Amino acid sequence: MENATDVYFTALSADKPTRVSEDLRQAVLRSCYQTLIRLGDLSRWRETQLVMKNRNWGPAVGYYQLAGTIDTPSGACHHQLAVIAQVDGDQFRTIYHLYRAMAVAEPHPGARGNLQLELSKIVEVFAMEEPTMDESGRDGSFSNDGFIKSFLCIHAASYIGSGLPEHEELEDRMNTQLIEASQQRSMERLVRETVLVNLAAEYCAGMRLREDPSSEDSLQPLLGSLLCFMRLNIRTFTALLQVLQSELQLVGDVGTPADGEGLSGSGSITAKMRRILPSIRHYSSWLLSQAAILAGGTADSLLNAHIRDFGNVYAHTLNSLIASFNIHELPSINYLLEEDEDTIGFVPLDSSECERMKLRYYEDDLVTQKPRWHGKGVERLHPKKEMLGRIKDLLADGLWLHTQEVS
Repeated sequence: MENATDVYFTALSADKPTRVSEDLRQAVLRSCYQTLIRLGDLSRWRETQLVMKNRNWGPAVGYYQLAGTIDTPSGACHHQLAVIAQVDGDQFRTIYHLYRAMAVAEPHPGARGNLQLELSKIVEVFAMEEPTMDESGRDGSFSNDGFIKSFLCIHAASYIGSGLPEHEELEDRMNTQLIEASQQRSMERLVRETVLVNLAAEYCAGMRLREDPSSEDSLQPLLGSLLCFMRLNIRTFTALLQVLQSELQLVGDVGTPADGEGLSGSGSITAKMRRILPSIRHYSSWLLSQAAILAGGTADSLLNAHIRDFGNVYAHTLNSLIASFNIHELPSINYLLEEDEDTIGFVPLDSSECERMKLRYYEDDLVTQKPRWHGKGVERLHPKKEMLGRIKDLLADGLWLHTQEVS
């Protein structure tokens, strides 16, 4: 379905364009948004009434997604997509969309309760049957079911703030499976959505800690939940950076020229790097807002140890990137990349007071949003140049963090 931002009127339109007030424009967009949500609801309801095994959710999903491009601060479209995922029995996508429905400026009022209900079901299941070490592929390859099971178990236990007796081991296993997933092109979206769920979970845990009654009995589980998700994000970011390091080392050993194909370093970007760079860029932006907290340390000694390990890996990765690419030759991207468009309005990334973070979504004035990559008049760069632009962002983030530390 065509994106709402791509609908244009030609010079042959019967009526001349009319200038309207901003209030009227917003009212019209709001009406369109609500209409699309209701059309999606009607399409979804029609499919649920059919006695068929394979339902066609295409029209409903199209309406919801189109609505999401009109009103990005609203969580309604993601909440309704979660309803579809729940009907299909897809727990991963249910959790993903419910978190996306919460991590926005206007969270859906039913998202939090539905998330708690979904996670409580997972806790009950895993209380009876915890994951075992043989749930990866029997031949050592990636197992989608094994990864999803580990992922859901960690998130359910972290949400209630209790953790698990084998929490550290389970995190290791999940991240190992995530790295295995990054080797498969078909799993690229899974990797990216896993990172977004992790970021949203930490953000929502922080919101719960600030909003819920702070009695001693309720404070500890909420604080424990926040620390669990912080640790998960630190460890996942570290694992992805280690993969990037390995790929850079592999390229260096092979001796691939740094300026292959005349695209200023594009020859040094492997297929695996292309699959993980958007997710690493998400984490790099997240780090900008978390750096002061992480540098100050936490009350969790285990988390502090992982933070120290992360700091070493992060510094080594930046040094490897500097050695592999000339930052002055890397292109700047003046439009929203695909992962940027997907996260417009996603509060953990797109609502910070940090100027460096805002430059990801906005022009230099920090007010005007960058055009979308498929917008009118936008000349999209070669995909390899876009990857080089992502690398430039990683280095620029690292430089910004260094200047903050020095000052």
